[in-house]
Amino acid sequence: MDRIDIRFSGTFDPYSQNAEGVRQQESEWKANKRLVRFRQGTLNIGTRYSGGKTATGKDRPAWLDWAVWDNSPGYIDFNVPWSAAVNYNLTVAANLGVDGRDSLTTTQTLTFSGDLSLTPKWKINWQSGYDFQRSEFTYTTIGINRDLHCWQMAFNWVPFGTRRSYNFTINVKSAILQQLRINRRQDWVDDF
Repeated sequence: MDRIDIRFSGTFDPYSQNAEGVRQQESEWKANKRLVRFRQGTLNIGTRYSGGKTATGKDRPAWLDWAVWDNSPGYIDFNVPWSAAVNYNLTVAANLGVDGRDSLTTTQTLTFSGDLSLTPKWKINWQSGYDFQRSEFTYTTIGINRDLHCWQMAFNWVPFGTRRSYNFTINVKSAILQQLRINRRQDWVDDF
C-alpha cells in the first residue's frame, strides 16, 4: 500500500431560508440561533497499490505513480506492471422537505480502478464502482492499450449502462501530429 488519503469537505450557509427553500437576507443566527446552516458534507477515503518492476528492474518510487496517475490524464505508463485503487465516498446533503424543514439524504459509492501490463507493450485498465443507494454498478470502463513505438493503439469500452459505447483509435504519439489518427466508435446515442 502506498498511502491512504482521507479527505473531508463541507458546505455551510450563514444565511437562512424560508419554507419554500429560498435563501433570505436574514442571517441563520438571527432566524434560528445557529451560526450556519449545513448544506453538504463529503468524506473520501482512498488508497492505491502498485507493484512490480520498471523496465530497468528497479522498484518505481511511489510518488511517481501518484504524479502520473493524478496529473497526466490519458498517459499510459507501460513501465508499471500493475496498480489498483479503491475509494469510498460518502456524501450527506440537506434538502428542503415538504414540511419546510431540512431532511438529510445520503449517497455512498465504492469505486475501484486499476491497470495491468501484460507485456512491456500491452496494458489493460479498468474503472468501475458500486452505488449502495441504487444497488447497482456505476459508470464502468475497460481499456486496452498497445505501444506501437511511434504510434499507439487504444480500445476503450463501456460495457453496460446508459452510456454503453466503444472507441478504437490508432494515432501518432507525437504532439505535432495529433490529428493523424484512425478512429472507429459507436457512441451511446447510436443503436447497439
